[in-house]
Amino acid sequence: MAGRAAGVRLLADRPRRVPALGDGRDLPDADGGDDRRGGGLWTGRSRPGRREFHGRARSSSYGGPATFTGEMHTDFPRALFEIGEDRDNRVLVLTGTGDRFMTDIDGASLGDITKPANWDRTLGEGRRVMQRLVDLEMPVIAAVNGPASVHSEYALLSDIVIAADTTVFTDFPHLTFGIVPGDGIQIAWEEALGLNRTRYLTLTQGSFTAEQAERWGAVAEVLPLDEVLPRAQHLAEELAAKPQLLTRYLAVTLRQRISRRMAEGTQLGMALEGLTAADLAHQQK
Repeated sequence: MAGRAAGVRLLADRPRRVPALGDGRDLPDADGGDDRRGGGLWTGRSRPGRREFHGRARSSSYGGPATFTGEMHTDFPRALFEIGEDRDNRVLVLTGTGDRFMTDIDGASLGDITKPANWDRTLGEGRRVMQRLVDLEMPVIAAVNGPASVHSEYALLSDIVIAADTTVFTDFPHLTFGIVPGDGIQIAWEEALGLNRTRYLTLTQGSFTAEQAERWGAVAEVLPLDEVLPRAQHLAEELAAKPQLLTRYLAVTLRQRISRRMAEGTQLGMALEGLTAADLAHQQK
């Protein structure tokens, strides 16, 4: 991990700059590397023979892989909106930095989730990020570079999931904090893993490896860590070379069911999650 900046990078073909989401510093090197100073959500270009990075949404994670924060919770749906609005974008690659996708969360940065006014903002941002991710009119490829115990649904909702052989998926925060996982992860897991397996893994706070996910059909390929991102970029370049209307409407066609389920299920799911969050303030210590 030495020399790698923290964060989750978003690589998109022919992106627009997203000035509202970051201060523009600490951009990756021309070869796709990062400096040591900061981290966050990245937008960039995936075209045959070259990659360019143009902007990012900062997270408050430094010196290692991404830590999920309130700032990231706000920035991610905004970044997805900007990426989706630029019709020159052709492919999105979602990946992490270092040896894990995302395993840490700064709960305090999310505010007091027991207060309805705070949860109202969390609900709005959470609903938008899930709906925008499944409604992006371009193929989405996840390059899962290791364990994903925080918002693993971001990866599992992708059209193509390439995972490192070190990857373990789980949902650490919800049951640990004592709240219902209603923010869309329940829908993503059901679609990727199946209903009964999702219920078992959720109730037991279980985990599953990349190899298991591949057998279950949730992951397309399992590779050594250093091959994951190059493979995802290769697939992105192949897709970006196809006619844009073809790839755009392939994405729309293939995600109709999950888009409909996300629209129907996330609002209620997050309301129930908020109810269990509010109850935390009234439980006996």
